[in-house]
Amino acid sequence: MQRDPIPKINGIGPRLKHKLGRGQRACRGPLLSGSRPELGDTNGYHPHTVDEGIGANMRSLIWFMTVLAVVAICGDALAQSAGPFDGKWTTVVSCAAAQGAESFTILVDADVSGGVFTGEKGEKGKPGWYSLNGIVQSDGVLEIFARGIVPSSRLAAGNVPVGTAYGYPITGRLENSKGTGARKGGRPCSVAFTKQ
Repeated sequence: MQRDPIPKINGIGPRLKHKLGRGQRACRGPLLSGSRPELGDTNGYHPHTVDEGIGANMRSLIWFMTVLAVVAICGDALAQSAGPFDGKWTTVVSCAAAQGAESFTILVDADVSGGVFTGEKGEKGKPGWYSLNGIVQSDGVLEIFARGIVPSSRLAAGNVPVGTAYGYPITGRLENSKGTGARKGGRPCSVAFTKQ
């Protein structure tokens, strides 16, 4: 026996029409207007029109559950990525006199976030600029790469001209709120880390 299709009133099934009642008349937004908002409208929400019926409700439920799953996964990933050494660190790089260059010390305020070490001093691209970027493992072992631009020939190995770019790796270890490190290769430089 074949059933007659459920009649629709203005594109809306009778049960849904009854449930909407005054709410449909009060609502003038795109949800009941029969038009679909373009992607990017309504601050990222993409409501379905009512005439899509049960399928729209199922798609909305699937979308909602997907969003909940993504939020849970992202929250868990962020919690796991926060390392024991995250925070602000004062970093002091001290290089001994070598290869005709005078000794010097650089103080850099650095930040560790999710195990990523970053610090910068001076204006990028200008003489005197200095940066530290690297990774801190969960056990405190760190690997950093220092980059800079020579501010004074008398402080640079080989007395290279002002404005010369340079770079070198640093290895070390953080323990609790302190740490030490050293330059790998080139002139001897030591690094001291103190958590603020």
